[in-house]
Amino acid sequence: MKRIVGRDSELAQLREISTALLEGEGRCLVIEGPPGIGKSLMLSVAVEQAVNSGITVAAGMATAIDRAAPLTTLLTSLRSCDPPILEELASIGGPDTNRFLLVDQLGAVIESYAREHPLLITIDDLQWADELTVLALRVLIPQLSGSPVSWIFAKRDLPVETPGQRLVLYLAEGSAGRMTLDSLSEDATAVFCRQFLGARPSDALLAMANRCGGNPFLLRQLLGSVRSDGGIRVDGSQAKLITDDVPDSFTRILDTRLGELSTDARRLVEVGAVLSRPFDIFEISRFLGMDSTEVVPLVAETERTDVLVAHGSELTFRHELIREAVYRRISAPVREILHRQSAEVLRTEGRSPAEIIDHLIRSGRGGTSQAVEIAFQTVDQIAMTAPGHAADILCQVLKLLDEDHTERPAIAVEAVRLLASVGRLRQARELGESMLRPGLPVTVEAAILLGLAEALKHAGQDLAVVDYTGRALEKAGLTTAKAAKLHAIRAHAMLNAGCIDDVEEIAGKGVLLSTEADAHGAHVFCLTALITVEQAKGNLAAALSQAHEAVRVADSHGGESVHWHPRLWLGQALMMVDRITEANSVLELACSETEQLGTAWAQPLYYYLQAELWMARGRLADAKAEAEAGLFRAEQMTAYALSVPLLSTLIKVAVREGDMQQAWRLLDDARKLVDDGIGSRMEDYPLAAAMAHDADGCPETAMAEVSVLYEAIPKRRLVLTQDPTVGPFLVRLALKRRDRAAAAKVVEALADLAQRNPEVRSLSGAAFHARGLFEADVDALRRAVEIFDSGLRGLAAAESCEDTAIAELDAGRPEAGRELLEEARRRYLDCGALLGAGRVADKLKFLGAPGRRTGRGAAPGTRSHGCPLTESELRVARLVAQGMTNREVGVALFLSRHTVDSHLRHAFTKLGINNRVSLSRWVMEYDALGSAQKAEARNG
Repeated sequence: MKRIVGRDSELAQLREISTALLEGEGRCLVIEGPPGIGKSLMLSVAVEQAVNSGITVAAGMATAIDRAAPLTTLLTSLRSCDPPILEELASIGGPDTNRFLLVDQLGAVIESYAREHPLLITIDDLQWADELTVLALRVLIPQLSGSPVSWIFAKRDLPVETPGQRLVLYLAEGSAGRMTLDSLSEDATAVFCRQFLGARPSDALLAMANRCGGNPFLLRQLLGSVRSDGGIRVDGSQAKLITDDVPDSFTRILDTRLGELSTDARRLVEVGAVLSRPFDIFEISRFLGMDSTEVVPLVAETERTDVLVAHGSELTFRHELIREAVYRRISAPVREILHRQSAEVLRTEGRSPAEIIDHLIRSGRGGTSQAVEIAFQTVDQIAMTAPGHAADILCQVLKLLDEDHTERPAIAVEAVRLLASVGRLRQARELGESMLRPGLPVTVEAAILLGLAEALKHAGQDLAVVDYTGRALEKAGLTTAKAAKLHAIRAHAMLNAGCIDDVEEIAGKGVLLSTEADAHGAHVFCLTALITVEQAKGNLAAALSQAHEAVRVADSHGGESVHWHPRLWLGQALMMVDRITEANSVLELACSETEQLGTAWAQPLYYYLQAELWMARGRLADAKAEAEAGLFRAEQMTAYALSVPLLSTLIKVAVREGDMQQAWRLLDDARKLVDDGIGSRMEDYPLAAAMAHDADGCPETAMAEVSVLYEAIPKRRLVLTQDPTVGPFLVRLALKRRDRAAAAKVVEALADLAQRNPEVRSLSGAAFHARGLFEADVDALRRAVEIFDSGLRGLAAAESCEDTAIAELDAGRPEAGRELLEEARRRYLDCGALLGAGRVADKLKFLGAPGRRTGRGAAPGTRSHGCPLTESELRVARLVAQGMTNREVGVALFLSRHTVDSHLRHAFTKLGINNRVSLSRWVMEYDALGSAQKAEARNG
């Protein structure tokens, strides 16, 4: 084990990580500090400790050039595994594969590997990590938190923000630990000197050493330089300083070393500094225009002076500080020439365009003509896996181009799209707006506006989308296909920002235009907008017909039309007409399609719809897991269009579970997004907020939140068609506020909906329920109970039972009322709706019935010996205990892996554990206890 001075507590922290990993607990740690402080040394110690403990280690290091090579940083680490996992990684795809699909597949490989081998993954210089590696780590670290996988990173701050630095901020918000290495104390510096020199330093020597500010690297360089120059003499047990010519800075030390090199050797070092990555002798010889045999002695010179060191067959700088200092010493004109030469040599050798473009950009305007060509090649190569870096490249190229350069608009449009795809919305809008100067050709201006609209739609910026599409459609000379696409995007944005009549007109015109232009993608997208229009008008059969037509068009023509995933809307349309089992099957098929096609934007929509389906079924735990998975996915992809609806679903779940503290936290999160311009339908956030305020005893505030919904009825009735419990809720709320006019609007609208859609029993049930509340009509309420009793909508059944029970009690029929309250309580518990169950239990207690109140610790399907997990969580836990990975559990239970992740997180939290080993142990103990109780019951 390496002897390290002044880091006792830090070394103990590293030992804890190894110990926990052997017990099945994965952790994450970021080691931070300035250059030379010892971060790499601490990483090497962590690796040594792990190897000595029998832990598999995947160690790697990022370099500045990694940003141009997606996933290079992480793969470099994983390739070092013994036993290797590279053979499995070879099957996950290439750079043209969807990046989220790549990360999912990589996660499955690592999870499967860690099942047999506890794994430590380390990355040095994380600040240079490439964009896809950073995305993978954002996803995999929380995803694998219950597996025996630990992560240790080292990073230093840079003057510019990088994906790696943003990752550290993200990890700090979670459970990752942070180790900041401070400067060595004077006492530690004295120990360092004694170890380095083999003798106790004199006071003068120690005073010189303290000028290094406690930086181990600078200290080592200074002591080594002075000793090699004969400035230190060891007399017995003491090392003495015997010279006054002591370097006063690291720069002077470096100047001395470089001064010892020949002209050709210094040129070799400068070229290496410009390359910014490890290189071999054959490569550097081509840069120098020399034979490799002539380069060998030059390399030896640099190694003797400790400027370069060999790592296998490659050469690299002894420390990044040395490379940066050498690079800064090169004058700007010479640097530009070296970068231009580097680009030419790399291009001749057929190296990656992503590496070449970096040198061309740094070479100034002299490389403009080549930069444009290489930039497009690079973006084509990396946009799928590193869209942020691709956008940065295009933005840099734009700075090199003259204002009237013919390629500027095309570059800007693509840059806007890429910037928005990674959530850099302000930069995307500023760039797009800066390009919209007077005198642009109509086609160019329309292309920029369309690019801005497309980019911001999936980011949820609906008002901005309405603005951009409106400006584009005002332009004369648009192609029919482009106009069709603009109408489709505008229609969907106006679902959140406009009125239904406007949407119907815009989407209808879009259908005509897309049919004329054979623009099948726009056709499908317009049809999906019309589906929502019909649902809002209350024509559910027409909506279902539109959904089937959208699926038919996509299946018939394929291509772009398939990527709009009309089966998601078909699943929702089926759900609204009570064909819930069929809807579930269609949504599962749609989910499979989104994963196969790698359509990132559609995945949060799938989770939202699946969560709403489970909510309709009364499976709150599953609804919560799906919505959390969708929100997590949306955050990973910076695709915020569904964030507010997903948060709204989680708020409704939290309220029904009786977890008001969580409901308020989620409301705050949703409000922040709304304030930032992230749009959603009026049926989402207002309703969720009203439910929370009503549950908190504030019906006046609740009524104010949903005033927009009352006002929209009867013209827009989507809130009533998508959930049969909402109508009775709105009636109940209006009656609390003695606003019979508002309640009457809802009752009349539901009656009309039931008449329009006689085959949809849930609408009939909701209509009877609302009328019974409004008119205190017990017969209508009983009819609602009968209807919901025969269906799959558990929450609607529970609420109708509760309201009917109250009416029976008010009518002087206590037995009937008590019986219905017991039924309501049972149904609430089956759903996991603890707020309703507790409310009903209080009523039963008041009546003298033995209705035990249910608190937050209970759950649907609770066993007699007190299982804290829901049935869904318990099913997942049992399969995990059998050794299944999350992906395997998902396949077995017909759940997405992200939903399994969510169930596992809940199980860990409830049980107070944090790894799969502990969960397996708990499952064994729980099942053993259950078996013992069953045996006892049989024998008793």
